[in-house]
Amino acid sequence: MKPAFIVIKTFAISIAGGLIYFYLHLPLPWILGPLTSLLLFKSLRQGAFHTPFLLKNTAFTITGIYFGTSFTRETFAQAGPFFLPYTLLTIILLSFSIRAGFFLAKKKGLDRLQVYLHPFQGACRKWWLQAIH
Repeated sequence: MKPAFIVIKTFAISIAGGLIYFYLHLPLPWILGPLTSLLLFKSLRQGAFHTPFLLKNTAFTITGIYFGTSFTRETFAQAGPFFLPYTLLTIILLSFSIRAGFFLAKKKGLDRLQVYLHPFQGACRKWWLQAIH
């Protein structure tokens, strides 16, 4: 399959998913619609999907600006009291997860790098891997 067709197919499925979410009045149609539709297509059909790096970064930038503009002083005033307790809970949870990982690594002979990164979900793990390599 030609690369241009793969990109067009990816965008067509994403746009269709976004429109379905929009017309069904489901939450976050611009994010969840494309993600859901691509996930379903990747699960049910074989084939390649691809989004060019520049377009992907542009989309992330626009989404970040959109979310950033929704924060006001009132948002920070309402969220401010929760900052310290949630930060402490996050530190406690990660500390417990890392210690449990070390215990299992010693007990089962697992790779230490895997144990270090397992408790960290999402982008944080990717940042660490990129920094190491």
